[in-house]
Amino acid sequence: MAIKSLGKDKAPGPDGLTAEFFLATWNIIDKDFVAFLENLLFEGGDWARLNKAFIILIPKVEGAEDIAQFRPISLTSGALRVLSKTLALRLKPHMPSLVGDTQCAFLKGISTQYSFMAANELIHLCKRSDTDALLIKLDMTQAFDSIGWNFLLEILRKRGFSSLWVHWIKCLLCSGESAIMINGIPSKWFRHKKGLRQGDPLSPYLFLLVADIFSRMMRKVNSEGLISGIDSGGNKELTNLEFADDFIIFTRGIGEDLRNIKLLLRAFGFLSGLQVNLKKTMVIHILNDTTKAQRAANLLGCKAKNFPIKYLGLPLRNGRLTRDDWRKCWIADHSTGTWSAIWKGIYGAKQMFTMSLENKVGNGDNTLLWLDRWWLNHRLADLFPTLYHLSHHKLGSVSWSSLMGLGLGLVPGPSSMYISILMK
Repeated sequence: MAIKSLGKDKAPGPDGLTAEFFLATWNIIDKDFVAFLENLLFEGGDWARLNKAFIILIPKVEGAEDIAQFRPISLTSGALRVLSKTLALRLKPHMPSLVGDTQCAFLKGISTQYSFMAANELIHLCKRSDTDALLIKLDMTQAFDSIGWNFLLEILRKRGFSSLWVHWIKCLLCSGESAIMINGIPSKWFRHKKGLRQGDPLSPYLFLLVADIFSRMMRKVNSEGLISGIDSGGNKELTNLEFADDFIIFTRGIGEDLRNIKLLLRAFGFLSGLQVNLKKTMVIHILNDTTKAQRAANLLGCKAKNFPIKYLGLPLRNGRLTRDDWRKCWIADHSTGTWSAIWKGIYGAKQMFTMSLENKVGNGDNTLLWLDRWWLNHRLADLFPTLYHLSHHKLGSVSWSSLMGLGLGLVPGPSSMYISILMK
């Protein structure tokens, strides 16, 4: 089950093993592999030998230069990925009962756009009832990479996870080593001190358990009257929504609301390791009172903005959603063909990747003597235009049979690939 649910074409880690390898050879390695995992889980096997990963840096934006503009993705070893996926599948059915209903990410049966629609509906309710309220959109600094391990392990204990499960998670966290891939060459191995690997199947669920503590803290201070929320119907106030590491706070901003929110964020950051990036955090007054928004932003130390804003890649506004907004919501929720932000980053780095490739001629059958850039990234036709003009076979390749005519392509030997392109 775990192996079948892993992507067959996922990039391999240090051991070079993909899910396709395990599927193709399972009838041969099944008993040995299961025995290996049982030794690891129940007999104190050596996790460090297995727990290795290559880190690749995917640009978040076009033309990324600063390290903060890259997303670190871990390519774990194939065997570890199978183990992590097995644990993730065991944990996944229990997640809805472990996290609050304000969390909308990675949970089965909950639309990926539920958080956006809920936020839009709350804004609409405030506008319709003329409620003086604030929306605070938080930005967490390197969220997955900042999780404190001791805090996470304590959460597992308090939430009723067995000592064996806690031990497994501790081994996964503490025994790991990584190397950063730079131009295809791994750096020296180093150990981690905190954080969760992006790319590990278990990491999203562990992150949700940490993020849920923030939601519980918000509900607690709201019930004690320290932070006001927004009436969401049924005499119930809602103070926050989350989608993974995208946090939104709703408050009327009365009394000591903003100061208490600031204290709560500091306390949560101290405990969990998750720190708010105030430079990217924004405050929006739902009724577009820019003076009140700026006053709140000054107190929190962030920016004041006006609607519309981007939330989960969609335009969040204090008016009715347009036809185009609904179309984007539908595409985001149903389409399987749209590119993720990561793949957009990979495409953005295509030119850099192409420039780093080295051309190998091989036997020369498919490399054109005059027209391909096989020599110092230059075309011989450009360097020697007169000779190219005199040549009888301008589509000759660099293979030995084609070079029999003194290297000028005088003996037939055109590239089949190039001809097929011309025939299109």
